[in-house]
Amino acid sequence: PPEGPKITLLEPGAVDTPLWDKVRAASAHLSNEEYPEERSPYADLIASARRRLVKTTRRGISPTKVAEIIERCANRSNPPKRRLVGRDARLAAAAEKLFGGRVLDSLLRKFRS
Repeated sequence: PPEGPKITLLEPGAVDTPLWDKVRAASAHLSNEEYPEERSPYADLIASARRRLVKTTRRGISPTKVAEIIERCANRSNPPKRRLVGRDARLAAAAEKLFGGRVLDSLLRKFRS
């Protein structure tokens, strides 16, 4: 077989980046009392999303740790084909393996609604 670049599929979970601050700011804007017409139909959905956001940001892996994992994969002579990065990524992969993709998607939709 020809020798070419060795590729690793990195599958990160939540990464602790400034993106989460922007998401928090956007959800605060939607729930602001200045905009009752935007808030009222979506209040429950926004509150649920905000709770998930808090949990997700608490579990986020640092960008430095992600960079270290990328560097280790890049420097290996025989890198793994797939690398899960972060606890939530490993949990999601285990759940998908256990339930299957379609069933897991259905369960997540029910859980989030």
